[in-house]
Amino acid sequence: MEKFFDPKKSYVACEETIKNYLCSLSDSQLKTLFDNLEYTPFSKLLMQEYKKRFRNTNIDR
Repeated sequence: MEKFFDPKKSYVACEETIKNYLCSLSDSQLKTLFDNLEYTPFSKLLMQEYKKRFRNTNIDR
């Protein structure tokens, strides 16, 4: 299995990998990760994916 953050890869490749990972999560997994936002190293990408999926729904936080 390829390492998630391979130091030989560029930042763009890592960003694409993270975006693909976030897109592959189920809604409940994404919500759980979003609830723990301060513990993630890629908070901006997580927020973008969350907003993209749930922008039309009202979620009580």
